[in-house]
Order: sequence, then C-alpha cells, then structure tokens
Amino acid sequence: MLNKLRYAVGNFIFKQRFKKTGRDRRVINIEEAESIVIIYDVTNEKRFSEVRKLQHQLTTSKRKVMVLGYIDNKTIPTYCVEANAGYYFNRKSVNWYGFPKADYLKQFILKPFDILIDLTTEGHFITKYLSGLSISKFKTGQYNASNQQYLDLMIESDPDASFSEFILQTLHYLKIIKSK
Repeated sequence: MLNKLRYAVGNFIFKQRFKKTGRDRRVINIEEAESIVIIYDVTNEKRFSEVRKLQHQLTTSKRKVMVLGYIDNKTIPTYCVEANAGYYFNRKSVNWYGFPKADYLKQFILKPFDILIDLTTEGHFITKYLSGLSISKFKTGQYNASNQQYLDLMIESDPDASFSEFILQTLHYLKIIKSK
C-alpha cells in the first residue's frame, strides 16, 4: 500500500515536471552525433561488459559517450568501481519518491546530449525519470506504452531477445534514421 502511494505521488510529480521540460527536439543519426549518453540497469557483470564495449565502439575523437548505470541494490559492485568508466548510482542515490538526490544526477538532466539511449529493460522509475526529464535532443529506448510521451524512438524487441540483441537493434535504427 505504501509503495503504491509513493509511486503514485512520485509519478504525479514527475509528469508535472515533464510538462515544464523544454528541449530542442531533433532527429539525429548516430554517425552525426557528437555526444551520446547511455542509461542502463547494471543487473550483472555481463551486462556491464556489453555496455562498456558499446561505449568504446561509439566513442570517437569527435564523439563523447557517457554511461549512467543504475544498480537496483544498496551497494555498487566492485567491477563498476574498478572500471572507472561512467557514473553509477544505486537506491541510496534516490529519495523516497524515487527522485535523484545526488547532484550529478540532477545536473545530468540539464545536459543537452545529442542522443540519449535508454537500455533499461526492467522499468525502474529512476531511469524513466532521468530519461524523461533529460533535455537530450533525441531519446530512444525500449517500447513501452508508458514511455510514448518521453521517448522519440521506441524499439520493440522480442521478449525472448537477449540484451545484446536489443543493443544491436537499437544501433541499427540509430544508423538508418535520417537526421533533420
């Protein structure tokens, strides 16, 4: 009961904040992007490695790639800390409503990345909050009816598809889309 109330209040406030969010919405091909942010749920070391590989693949001398990983736990795994690649946060970084407490997460929302790639497949409120309120120019993520107003491009994937296949599908569409 308490969790439902907390989620309802948090979601209401989130939607009010989203309505006030102004951003320069544009379609941007991944080849033309100069800044990309990847948001994902660090569920295990394999997923961490796959996103780290993606980060290296997308990074060029003209393109910066930032990674923001959420750990649905009270501690951050050592493999995240030791890699020193990206920003990682956990349940301690969010308040009772699920909003970010950490200043770097609040500042993240205000950075106008060319492309935001939300690779979260678990449906955590905090990742939806960060993706939804981000002023990134072009936002993509997994298809979900509740994401329609927050994302510009939604990728529908087979429920049996692996995380790697979802990444490949996302990259495919970001490469073939025409910039405006």
